Amino acid sequence: MDFKQEQPKKRPSAVTPVLGFILLLLIGAGAWFAAPAVIQWLQTTTLSLGYLGDLLPLDLPDEWPPALTQGIIALLLFIFIFTILVVLFMLLAAPRRKRSLGSMQPT
Repeated sequence: MDFKQEQPKKRPSAVTPVLGFILLLLIGAGAWFAAPAVIQWLQTTTLSLGYLGDLLPLDLPDEWPPALTQGIIALLLFIFIFTILVVLFMLLAAPRRKRSLGSMQPT
């Protein structure tokens, strides 16, 4: 019976979590700066879906300060963009290798 020696596993890179955090910050900043244009689009576009009635234009309360409106729309944009990116990354990620029970496996 032959035994093959498995190579030691590589340690994960310490830079990966930092890159993920930077990506989150970039998505959040992009959503924050895109929110005013999205708010204007939501308030000027008309959309109606049959029995559901008019979905757009969106009437936001006048009592809300502009920063609150921008924050809410930015949060919704962030969630939407983050979800799409997570799905894309999961589809493009390399498949995991099978784990072995020991460091030496019979062949």
